[in-house]
Amino acid sequence: MPTRRMVSGRRGGRAVLLLAALVLCVSAVAAGTTLLPTTSTPLPTTSTPLATTSTAPSHVGLPAPSPARTAAATRGFVDEFNGVSGARPNPAKWVDYGPKCGAYVSWGKIRCGTSEHLDGRGHLVIPATPSGGSALQTKGRYGFTYGTMSAWIKMPSESGYWAAFWALNGNQTGSESRTGEIDATEVYTPRTGTHQDAHVWEGQHEVWGTSDLERTTGADLTTRFHKYSVDIEPGRMTFFFDDVPIRVVKRSSSARWAWGPEVTRPNFLILDLAIRRAPAPPPSASASMLVDRVQVIPSGSG
Repeated sequence: MPTRRMVSGRRGGRAVLLLAALVLCVSAVAAGTTLLPTTSTPLPTTSTPLATTSTAPSHVGLPAPSPARTAAATRGFVDEFNGVSGARPNPAKWVDYGPKCGAYVSWGKIRCGTSEHLDGRGHLVIPATPSGGSALQTKGRYGFTYGTMSAWIKMPSESGYWAAFWALNGNQTGSESRTGEIDATEVYTPRTGTHQDAHVWEGQHEVWGTSDLERTTGADLTTRFHKYSVDIEPGRMTFFFDDVPIRVVKRSSSARWAWGPEVTRPNFLILDLAIRRAPAPPPSASASMLVDRVQVIPSGSG
């Protein structure tokens, strides 16, 4: 409850009799007491639901949403990749990604293996060679439905590579045939721009996608770390570069939408450095994508 402070005023007067003076003093105290307006004003809530529709699913990972919010929807995620040089990334957060280790099909010459490692300076190294790339995912370790996913990345400068930070919410088969893909960034070296798009898959077929736009073409993404983010809300996604919004994608009646509120499976994260597809010239030197931090801040809509 709001706190209240009491103040008292007094009315003076001379009295002949002690008893009369006492009565007057008591009456004056009672009559002069006032209440000040409260000085403890409740602050507005800072957890505003991001829902853009009248109803929003509140459960993650089940065909029928439940009123209860699960850990996948409410628990945050952060990895700053602290550890000794050469150590593997935290296996409680990351697992391998590629053909036969989580990928639906083979693409970008990504290979399953254990080449991803820490550099001992607080960075994750995602390496690649002209013969193949590498990748990690959080599937089975972490997922979220609504909130903001971010990664601080320094892109490779070597030509012929396809670096990305993205998310999926299905395996493109069976009950998860309709799968949503959110690309927080895709960079095709030596091009300098970042591509931030969304796609919907039905198995191996893309049934909906945003127009491909290349942004921030004037920035050098290879000399320092830049922040790539996507804020996911019911029926809406906002893409950011270094905390500046650069694209908004909204659900429409004609879109084959694959995220909340229609599909509420958790989005899991993927980091990869792949080989560019033809007709791009193949790489001639090895390269690495450096990741300084990955973070997910879930929202109250989950």
